[in-house]
Amino acid sequence: MMVVILEIRELDRRMRFGLGKHPLLGHASIAVTDVSARTASLNAVPDQFAIYLDRRITLSETHDEVVAQIRGLIADYMQHEIVVEELLYDTPSYTGLVLPVTKYFPAWALEDTHPLVQAGQQTVQELWGEARPAGTWISPPTARIGRARRRFRRLALGQAMRSRRTR
Repeated sequence: MMVVILEIRELDRRMRFGLGKHPLLGHASIAVTDVSARTASLNAVPDQFAIYLDRRITLSETHDEVVAQIRGLIADYMQHEIVVEELLYDTPSYTGLVLPVTKYFPAWALEDTHPLVQAGQQTVQELWGEARPAGTWISPPTARIGRARRRFRRLALGQAMRSRRTR
């Protein structure tokens, strides 16, 4: 599996330097985010090894292209040993409803003329007194807002860490 992980890292490097770059969303990316191994003991070679990937896509990439790209990272001699599968949300909701759906999240963007984009632009104008180009990140002009944003990031990170511990 190490060969596949190295291929994933190389693909991510190529994406960061041009492959899959989108003018609004930036570059595509891929990363190993978790692994699991099943082994008889600590000094035995695992009989099962799974890696979990996070693949960020851009508007120009289709579902089938992304899956084929990941399958293409597996050498021919390993094709019969390694299975590529999409994860599925199948956990019951708080009401008990199970609505199975793949964990595929296509990229999307709204046109500058869309009412939500226009409302956001108007809000920026009202808050900061200046227009900003649509499709750009907005950095607040005052240090006070910047400090509040950093506090929020710490809080969000703390909440994420707590939720991981409770899983």
